[in-house]
Amino acid sequence: RRQRQMCIRDSFTKDEEYWAYQEANPADVYHFAPPCTNLSRAHTKPQVRTVENPYGNEADPEVKACNDLVRLLADRVARQVKAGATVLIENPLGSFLWELTEMKELLATEGFHFFRTDYCMKGTLYQKPTAFLTNSDRLPEWVAEVCTHVKPHAERLQGGGQTRRAVSYTH
Repeated sequence: RRQRQMCIRDSFTKDEEYWAYQEANPADVYHFAPPCTNLSRAHTKPQVRTVENPYGNEADPEVKACNDLVRLLADRVARQVKAGATVLIENPLGSFLWELTEMKELLATEGFHFFRTDYCMKGTLYQKPTAFLTNSDRLPEWVAEVCTHVKPHAERLQGGGQTRRAVSYTH
């Protein structure tokens, strides 16, 4: 029986030789978590994206780089799924990532599941609603969990770059 593998690597490097190998010899699971800073609705000074224009102004080099990264992510996900791998994409629930055409196409793909997990249900002092997109039938039932706390959370991630504190994983 083959040993289970999970690919943990900077998935956004343009190491084509590595990714060609991955297509030919896929790991069992690929976890993609694109940086959310430029995709955040909290990014208001300056505001780089809107509901009306979730792609923002690609004349801004940071916006363009982020959009290019999302396009690369969508391509890598499609290739790994075609090779038989399980994929998991993670970003905040309110992220503009989920509004981009590339992600909407994956959201509409048969066999993909979109679900929410609130970090407080996994042991943090703050809620941080996070969305996941996967082609796994099992992950949603194992990971999805929406806050059921009746009291306010001990910490709030609002304003002044507070959400950046939650970028690192809790486990």
